Amino acid sequence: MDPVTLGMAKADARRKYVDKLSMSTPATPYRFLLTGTQAIETSVIDRSGNGADAIIPAATYSPTALWANKGYISTGDGTGKGVCISADKTTFDLATDSLILAFTVNAAQPAGNPPLMGNADASTRQGVYISARSTGQVRVLITTSSGLVSALIMPTPVVFDGTDHHVVLAIDAPTRSVFVFIDGLLAGSYPNYYTGTTAPSSTWNFGSSGNVINAATTMASKLKGLHLMVLEDAGLPSNIGQVARKLYENPSSPISQAEFLSTSKSVLIAVGPGQSNEVGSGLWRSFNTEYGYPLIDPVAPNGAASRSWWPLLSDLLGQLGVWTDVVNTAVGSTSATSSWCGHIRAWVSGIAVGRGSYVLSGGGLWKCNYPAGTAGNSTVAPTGTSDVTGADSVPWVYIGVPAAHEVEGYVYKDGDSRFDPNGYFAAATAQVAGRSVDYDEKWAIISIGQGDKTMNAPRAKYAQALINATQFWLDRGFKVALGFTCYGATTGLEDWYQSELMPGWQDALDHFTSNPDVIPGANLRTALGVLPVQPNEGIPGLKGDQLHMNDYAYALASKAWRDALVAGGWA
Repeated sequence: MDPVTLGMAKADARRKYVDKLSMSTPATPYRFLLTGTQAIETSVIDRSGNGADAIIPAATYSPTALWANKGYISTGDGTGKGVCISADKTTFDLATDSLILAFTVNAAQPAGNPPLMGNADASTRQGVYISARSTGQVRVLITTSSGLVSALIMPTPVVFDGTDHHVVLAIDAPTRSVFVFIDGLLAGSYPNYYTGTTAPSSTWNFGSSGNVINAATTMASKLKGLHLMVLEDAGLPSNIGQVARKLYENPSSPISQAEFLSTSKSVLIAVGPGQSNEVGSGLWRSFNTEYGYPLIDPVAPNGAASRSWWPLLSDLLGQLGVWTDVVNTAVGSTSATSSWCGHIRAWVSGIAVGRGSYVLSGGGLWKCNYPAGTAGNSTVAPTGTSDVTGADSVPWVYIGVPAAHEVEGYVYKDGDSRFDPNGYFAAATAQVAGRSVDYDEKWAIISIGQGDKTMNAPRAKYAQALINATQFWLDRGFKVALGFTCYGATTGLEDWYQSELMPGWQDALDHFTSNPDVIPGANLRTALGVLPVQPNEGIPGLKGDQLHMNDYAYALASKAWRDALVAGGWA
């Protein structure tokens, strides 16, 4: 199948459940809808039209106990004090089928880590189950043909505290990603979380995980507004955040077919070269609320627990039908020239160096071995033929006698043995390779500049580093959006932007002018302009360090990147 046809097929699969309009009935992927309210207090009636009633095990439980709390389905502490739905009503294969599970739970913080509901267990029964944790948090566990997947970091909000809380679990089969929404807001985003297939054979139990319900250990809980939707051979709707919010606001109402919005394509974004503004250096961490691939700071693997522009960018692209997974491999306090590609300079007293900086000195080639994120000025030349730390405390690794091409000013490119001196490109590609599924498109976003001023990178060398970085990603099947970082108010930075770095950025773009897979990314210096330092609340600007954007500026950065990608014809 050719790439265009393949892409259309993937898009068609994602649209499977959103093209047919049905305004008043549940969406066709419903497996069960249990509201928790009914006049006849018998087994729990399924309102989805699928006939998936939750049956009471007569030998161990009773309708009186099940309906003891008005408006809730109650499960009890003990053995067999729950209800179950037959296995044939709740089958799915997470290799191909996406899933939306929503429920309201009211339960006390447990002493242990009991299962609350699901059709899997921790050993052989495949499927999904929800566990209540002794910390009061909720945990999702998935058992596939590859075994139990239990590495999911628990979302921070407390769910089990004796009050009502709403939980939505959304699993996207095409990207193997898991999302957890608590009380209407995204609380956890876990990309590429599982492998393997699922063939559930157990009943779906409430009060326990997958097992024979009348023999299962059950936990005490009050449940209502229970929805299970399985989207066969399809991805999640592009407005899954909005769907989660609607389920929270109206927990007993079904989601209709027309409320699912389609996704036109899926995209994997790799970030780098990038530095701390790209990692995320705002104040309050962000998450996308309505549309697109659900992202929350910190965006793995390198994101910080502070605001970045990636979640809002994913939301903005999701509004355009683009499902965008981001691999944030930016690294703080780095430069495209010295940190990412590698740039040879002749040592002179006072030369600015950082981790990975190459210098020629005493007939040898040396690499600075500062700790990551550290920069300084070298005033003692490295000499000899072994590693050395001078009186200036700059640690040097002796590389050896330089090859013929390793001369002053040389910027390493992919294929050179000393390209990527800190392994940042290698780490980024390893993260990308770790995504076990295909995407319709892969994009690399490059946004950097401040660290290159620290290293005093001239126009030509900065341009060459951007060219080499762009070519690195092109050779791996990525399109590249080549951007530039934001304004900074530290001494000399703006002058260096204007005389060296922004002209070098334009030179790199000109180099690829005939390549349709390279577009201008957001130039945040131009798009956001001169940002004030520590402005009044509500005004986009810089933090007190004069380099990093505040949260209001980050919102503008997200929109600038959306606009650049739209202008380039990618979204």
